[in-house]
Amino acid sequence: MRPPPPVAQALPGAQALPCALATVTSEGLLLAVNPALSALLGRDATLCCGGPFDALLSTAGGVIYQSYLMPLLRLHGHLQEFSMSLKCADGQALEVLLYASSRHCGPQRVHDLVMVPIRQRHRVEEEMLRVKRAADESPGMIFQLLCLPDGSGHFPYVSEAVRALYGSTPQAARESADTVFGRVLAEDRAALLQARDAAAASESPWRASARIGQPDGSVAWHEFNASPRRLANGMTLWHGHVADVTQRRAMEQALADREAARQASQAKSEFLARVSHELRTPLNGILGFAHLLLNQQADNLRDDQRRRLAIVQTAGQGLLHLINDVLDITSIEMGQLSLHPAALPLAPAVDAALAVVEPQAQAAGVRLARGHLAGLVVQADARRLQQVLVNLLSNAIKYNRPGGLVDVRARSEAPACPGQAMACIEVIDTGLGLTDAQQQELFQPFNRLGAEHGPAEGTGLGLVISRQLVQLMQGSIGVRSVSGQGSCFLVRLPLGECSDPAQAQAQDQAGAGAGLAGTTQGRVLYVEDNAVNVLLMQAIIGLRSGVRMQVCGDCAAGLAAALAEPPDLLLLDMQLPDGDGSSLLQRMRAHPALAAVPAVAVSAAVRSDDLARARCAGFAAYWTKPLAVDEVLAGLDRLLAPPLPGQSPP
Repeated sequence: MRPPPPVAQALPGAQALPCALATVTSEGLLLAVNPALSALLGRDATLCCGGPFDALLSTAGGVIYQSYLMPLLRLHGHLQEFSMSLKCADGQALEVLLYASSRHCGPQRVHDLVMVPIRQRHRVEEEMLRVKRAADESPGMIFQLLCLPDGSGHFPYVSEAVRALYGSTPQAARESADTVFGRVLAEDRAALLQARDAAAASESPWRASARIGQPDGSVAWHEFNASPRRLANGMTLWHGHVADVTQRRAMEQALADREAARQASQAKSEFLARVSHELRTPLNGILGFAHLLLNQQADNLRDDQRRRLAIVQTAGQGLLHLINDVLDITSIEMGQLSLHPAALPLAPAVDAALAVVEPQAQAAGVRLARGHLAGLVVQADARRLQQVLVNLLSNAIKYNRPGGLVDVRARSEAPACPGQAMACIEVIDTGLGLTDAQQQELFQPFNRLGAEHGPAEGTGLGLVISRQLVQLMQGSIGVRSVSGQGSCFLVRLPLGECSDPAQAQAQDQAGAGAGLAGTTQGRVLYVEDNAVNVLLMQAIIGLRSGVRMQVCGDCAAGLAAALAEPPDLLLLDMQLPDGDGSSLLQRMRAHPALAAVPAVAVSAAVRSDDLARARCAGFAAYWTKPLAVDEVLAGLDRLLAPPLPGQSPP
């Protein structure tokens, strides 16, 4: 074993240095090492003293040391940051940075080598490379922006995204910030830079958006987010990020437009509902009293007065149909029309619709006929099915010939493929028919196919509404027609099953329920604040001699009167000065004496959600204004009829 060289040959203070140090001769012999080098290698490096220095090096390190490092050191006497690899005790190579300088130690020239491991530096460099790669691959632009007091600036660092976002290069952006801000639209640029300078003055984050002109003439939205750091001489260094938010802005705008459209549609719906309510209230008096006058012989009206009164009634009905059609179209468009399908015997529904259009048919000189409906039961909403049938029948009469015929037939259809069996209802007329071109345009809103220039009145909404109602009932509507030979409108609805066949057969018989008018008795409490509506209801109920009616003008008076003498039937207006009909009914139901009294909502509000709320509140029926006199009388007969043995009150 070689003896260690004299300590004097080592660099003074080397033993205490925290970095690895070795002293070698010009011939490459190792003279001295310090403890830090032994620790770095994981072995006692002093055992190598007196031997060649490259014994501490890896194979690759030894080659570089002999062929490159030592010649440079002998020539220049020093070198810095020379990469070298040592050999550890476990045989692994250890990368170090080597710093060296020469000095004279007595007659001998020696070289002091300082070695610093670069494992941490490698990790830092790799991390910096990864961060740079991530920054360059990011769709947004990462930047440092240096702003000078005179307003100029440049980007000390900018990621590769500057090429895609601004058509610039990192080098150009490092020279001037105008390569970026010059692409901002002139109308946005001043506000963008003012926001930046204001944020710098308050040392707060800079967040702003601006439009950027694109080479193809389009416009992109960029969002700037950066944080400031004050430097000397009034300079500000920004660290931030720019993102292209064009798609996000488009989505936000689309959502905003959709919300605005929804609000506008909602406002339109509410406006139409209010207008409908305000129009229906006076129509209630007009149509109600016109009906009563036309059907009461005791009034001794002259024939010409009756004709004029019939004109009033017809005009009022026309206005009411227009109001209903507009509301229905709006409700369907907004998806607010709720239906309540149930199994319905078809014959009574057809007979009821024929009864509605009978006066129109008589006036037009058109005969009505109904074929055998064979006890068919359909799955449909009763009120909406009648609306569809009345629309089709009314059109068949309106566009028929004098002396023509309207025939209603129905049959069941087996499904062409596995599925729901259907009932097919046909409304056949002997009118002028439709050309192929007219049939293509038949179900367009407000399109009357030229009939607007003829004598027949209409809006062009009836068929559109009918088709949408039938579709909501899981059915379909179509037409077969030959010009000059009449038309056949076909409505297909799912077949239903009646739980009581005997009841269905009874409902198929005409005249069911007749004879109640003379036996209807009871006491009615009507809570209503409109004087005309009160007069009309008094006149209608006056047709039932056994029925007495008490009137109250608000909720408080109505509740007090009901508690003082519980009625047999409650008629509650839905809009009262001190509340609404639903809340009044709930207050009444809290008292045992009124808990079972049947109640009817009387209102000019006719939207589906209005009816649904009333149903949920516990009303047995909903009478809409203008009141249909026959419907009110039938309702009185039903609700005031004494229950049959074993039957619950209505």
